[in-house]
Amino acid sequence: MTISAINESQCRAAKVAGLAYVLIIVLSILKLIFAVNLIVPGNDAATTNNIIANELLFRIGVATISSCLCSSYYCPWLFM
Repeated sequence: MTISAINESQCRAAKVAGLAYVLIIVLSILKLIFAVNLIVPGNDAATTNNIIANELLFRIGVATISSCLCSSYYCPWLFM
């Protein structure tokens, strides 16, 4: 009976870990789409104007970067 409980627990943990890693991949792609387009290398004024003009896009980019970093940091620690 304990063997099946361990297998069910491991199966659930594996599903959660897989879902978390898929989330990391999706958020990384969104990060590249949203954040990179606003930044102009070497031109701080243009970058500032892009951020002011597309504030919601910038906020979404910051949220995806933060979510990706947090989930990639905490995901391995969840299953130790």
